Amino acid sequence: MHLGIRTLQLLPNEGAGKDALPYTFCLNGEKIYIKGVNMVPLDMLYGNVGWQRYAHMTALMVNAGCNLVRVWGGGLIEKEEFPGGVRRGK
Repeated sequence: MHLGIRTLQLLPNEGAGKDALPYTFCLNGEKIYIKGVNMVPLDMLYGNVGWQRYAHMTALMVNAGCNLVRVWGGGLIEKEEFPGGVRRGK
């Protein structure tokens, strides 16, 4: 599957007050509903996480209907195996 992002906008929610932050996502001119999760490091020891664990976590997110993952950036940068336990070049 290929996806092309031409435009991404945050629009005001319909009926929201003037001071409200915009939380309606508009992708390529189409409003979309965002259902997401926050992800923290999967293990305190960075080396303990392999592609299988990333694949398992990603499958759980997909099965829950998520289309956005916010990765907490206060600690470490996730490995290339994330997202989805994708094993590049295999």
